[in-house]
Amino acid sequence: MKYSMIKTAGLALFLLLVFGGCKFQPEGAEVHVVATTTDSQSEAVRLAEKYRKAGYQSEIYKSPAGIYTVTLGKYPLLRANEIRDEVILKDLVDPDKVLISEGGAFGQKIYPAGEPAENPTTFASDNMYHIIADSMRTKADAIRRSNKL
Repeated sequence: MKYSMIKTAGLALFLLLVFGGCKFQPEGAEVHVVATTTDSQSEAVRLAEKYRKAGYQSEIYKSPAGIYTVTLGKYPLLRANEIRDEVILKDLVDPDKVLISEGGAFGQKIYPAGEPAENPTTFASDNMYHIIADSMRTKADAIRRSNKL
């Protein structure tokens, strides 16, 4: 009986880690709530300003590949999950695009202007080229789209 309870608890923890999208975070560690990515700086700024007006500490990061990551701010992991759920319920973001990230590869912080990035990043992929064709809602759509490329 005791072994069965331990086994069940272990399985539940494993499933939480795998499907919950979280890692073990040091106490007090914060993560970013990513609202979207875009290749348009003007679109990124428009969205960041929209999120700031809604009460979030939105920031924009630009990768060396020219992709803009728009975040809703940096929060402790539990609060970040609450923020993610909140903005989905308010229909502020596309539920398929919002995610939680440690932010290690976002790039240079460009918005709000004058605020330095906490951890400037050197990319291992600086000498690589990336092709981002589209975003799909389902895996099947993504496979069909990739077959057309």
